[in-house]
Amino acid sequence: MINLTAQEYKLLLIFMNRPNVLMKRDEILCELLEGEDPFFDENTLSVYIKRIRGKIEDNPRKPQYIVNKRGLGYKWNKDVVAP
Repeated sequence: MINLTAQEYKLLLIFMNRPNVLMKRDEILCELLEGEDPFFDENTLSVYIKRIRGKIEDNPRKPQYIVNKRGLGYKWNKDVVAP
């Protein structure tokens, strides 16, 4: 079992609902905050992603699930199969 905070869980769902789709940081933040004004800075998203990677990746330094394209954004790098 993996223990996630509410925000980590929500972020993971954002990625898994759009597999293999590169999303910009602003787009991810907007969806994470559901249109509310951002109450944290740009680095907070990176921190959340780092924490999630630490919980789900075999090697968080070489992520296989949440990958980033420098300067472009992040994507869930695996296919998702609905149960």
